[in-house]
Amino acid sequence: MAEDILYLDFSSNSEINEEFNYDKIYKVGLREQFEKLGFHEDYDSFVSHVLPQDESIVGISYPNFERHPPTEDGKNKWFNIAVRIPLDGSKNNLVLMCDLDEYTPKNKTIKQRSLKVKGFTLIDKSTETCGEIEVSCRIFARLDFNDGWYSEYDGPTKFPSDDQWNKSVLTIEFLKRLNEQYVAEPHAKVLSRLDRWQKYLDSRQEIMIKDQEICFESAEGTEVIIAYYKDGCTEEERKTAVAHLNVKGNSSIWSTEDLSGSEKAPILHFTHDFLKKDPESDKSYRKKFERFTSGRSLIFSGKIEYKTIERKDGSKEKIPAFPSEIKIQDSRISSKVGEEEIPNTAKIDSLMKQYDQRIRESVDEVEKQKKAEIETLVDSFVKNRLKTLESEYRAEVRGDFLPECQKELDSLIEVKRKDISKEIADAEERTSADAEELAAVRKRKSDLIAELEELTSFVKKRNCKVTSCEECRGEIQAFQGDC
Repeated sequence: MAEDILYLDFSSNSEINEEFNYDKIYKVGLREQFEKLGFHEDYDSFVSHVLPQDESIVGISYPNFERHPPTEDGKNKWFNIAVRIPLDGSKNNLVLMCDLDEYTPKNKTIKQRSLKVKGFTLIDKSTETCGEIEVSCRIFARLDFNDGWYSEYDGPTKFPSDDQWNKSVLTIEFLKRLNEQYVAEPHAKVLSRLDRWQKYLDSRQEIMIKDQEICFESAEGTEVIIAYYKDGCTEEERKTAVAHLNVKGNSSIWSTEDLSGSEKAPILHFTHDFLKKDPESDKSYRKKFERFTSGRSLIFSGKIEYKTIERKDGSKEKIPAFPSEIKIQDSRISSKVGEEEIPNTAKIDSLMKQYDQRIRESVDEVEKQKKAEIETLVDSFVKNRLKTLESEYRAEVRGDFLPECQKELDSLIEVKRKDISKEIADAEERTSADAEELAAVRKRKSDLIAELEELTSFVKKRNCKVTSCEECRGEIQAFQGDC
């Protein structure tokens, strides 16, 4: 039996609450989706008894291209995680589309991560998968919040233990691995193409917003305008002119307001949105467009009258009798196409941001290269040229000050030599006096030694024991004192 557990929660989307459903794809509940798959079991039995397994190898993938890394704060909101589950005895695999749900109970630190199922589909087992992580795990399924979680052999458990939640497949480490897998390769190329499409859609949206600001919808194509013609208008009245309508004469105006002294008439406003290069490259289309706008409009003239007709069954009916069509030969409207070049500001802004980014990156790269180059030059200068300059400087300074220093040094040496010579003479004089005194001491010592030897000889000759000899002791002490 596998240790890891995959929690699949069906309780939120079995029936769709349109008031709270914000998903743009899955507008139908799981129960209704399941009925279209053609299984023999009903929805409740499948979720509570067939799907829970004690050991299953499932494939988990993350089709999203807009992503953010998982965090430990318990606020991960991941949408559209696909879970592929093998079905025994079937040529198809079951694929569940889910959203990550993360919940931290009060007074606990454990994160309870499960997958909220929102969609069913079947896929042939021979279909090759990409960007999928296979996991061996147990499957717990929850049909209804009040019933709890179903497993293969155990009854429903409303509140799994902390140990069971710790065994959830959806750990932070697993989510990090899943975040690095893409179902389309090379994903960098796909992301680049999606980014270009998004920029194109943003620019088209910007154009539509600009078009709405100048009184017409490019998506509608045509509109009928009730306009008022006036010959001789003021500058203030000119502000009410119909957009994109050329008028012959600078003092005339077709206005959107009923001006004093103006004439009322319906005008068909036809709009075609194109890039600037298109009409220049397609002359035939441009010619047809001008021919259409130069034709005189047809309108009904006069009041509508009713006439009575008799049908075959004898009944009578009143039907409107429309007046004959007349063609407006009004030279006050120019036959030229009213063109206005609307800059694609969204694309321009996008390009400017790209170029600004490239400039910043180029400047940073140049600064980095120049900094490295300067550091190399400075290092080379310090190790080579600076030492040479230092030696030259020292030589130059030594050359300027050496003669003067040598003269002063010679003077100091001469003074010191005289002082030393005087001290030597004084020492020699003292030494001479000391030598004479030392010679006298040495002579006295020799005399005393001679006398001692003579006395010793005398004593030996007499063979007498001398116990006390004050004279001799005095001589000896005198001798020792002299020494």
